[in-house]
Amino acid sequence: MTDNGERRKNPALRRRVDKLIGRVHEARAEIVEKGLDAVHDDADRRERGDDDPERPPDAADAPA
Repeated sequence: MTDNGERRKNPALRRRVDKLIGRVHEARAEIVEKGLDAVHDDADRRERGDDDPERPPDAADAPA
């Protein structure tokens, strides 16, 4: 599928490519959402004053 002219002229091929591009965008959005959920879940599980030495300081607690 190196000939871009064929994609422009062939409606079936164009629909297929557009569908694949849509799937890529959906997958990317899902990956970002899961990553953000994981970060927020970690923050929700931590309590202020947590004594975990492995825990990096929160931005609010870090000295300026």
